[in-house]
Amino acid sequence: MEKENTKNEEKTFVKTEETKTGKTIGTIVLVLFLIAVAFIIGLEVGAYLTVKENQDALTNETSQKNEQQEITINEIDILEETIGQLNSLLKLGKIEDTSKISDKDLFDFATLNMPSTDDGIYKLDDINTFLTNTLGQTIKNPENYDVTFVVCDYKADKKEFECFGHGGEFYQSFNRITSIKNKGDIYTVEVKKAINKRGDVGYDTKPYYKNIEDMNANKNPIFQAELYDTGCGHEYKNQPEELFYMTANDKLGTYTYTFKKVNNNYVLVSVTY
Repeated sequence: MEKENTKNEEKTFVKTEETKTGKTIGTIVLVLFLIAVAFIIGLEVGAYLTVKENQDALTNETSQKNEQQEITINEIDILEETIGQLNSLLKLGKIEDTSKISDKDLFDFATLNMPSTDDGIYKLDDINTFLTNTLGQTIKNPENYDVTFVVCDYKADKKEFECFGHGGEFYQSFNRITSIKNKGDIYTVEVKKAINKRGDVGYDTKPYYKNIEDMNANKNPIFQAELYDTGCGHEYKNQPEELFYMTANDKLGTYTYTFKKVNNNYVLVSVTY
């Protein structure tokens, strides 16, 4: 009887050890399984995040490309012509807010760039339409004006100016566009420039400068045309335009013009240098 009890105890002990061992193996397998699942999930999450980051980067790049639109040859020509029209405003220097331009300067700018009637009449509505399409401004308090090439009487009852021509000095410039950028309806144009002021008759022999400040101070001239005697008159040794194109960019004034495109018109926002 004692031997049988001993055998039964041994069997019970063996079964207990086998049960423990089985549970241990099962636990290890489960842990390994969970680790594997977590690893796979981690890979999938990492891959998803990488793809998401790439998609976001591509979206941002595409958005930037869409904002930065291609500039056409026609736009370049229009912007170059528009900048040339702004010469009468050179005397103002930097323009950070076109609403600060005086009525007289607005009128001068308009009469230099738009035709009058055959009898020297400028209609206020026509002038304000032109100014709106170029500077985003209008003449608010019209009066008599004496500007670059005309002296004008304002006829309030007819809302028009009766003008008579006269001689005078005017501002001019040579321009070299070096870059044009646009985002949506905003165009930013970088221009290398030389400016001067000359009379409406005679040769263009006054010095050219980077900006109005240097011109007024008569300092740092960039170039100046010279004449020679032909025996029958005078001729340029070099035309002012030739001197400009022979001048390196770093010797010229650097201007930044900002325009807003409104109904196919390029309206000046600011001029800095």
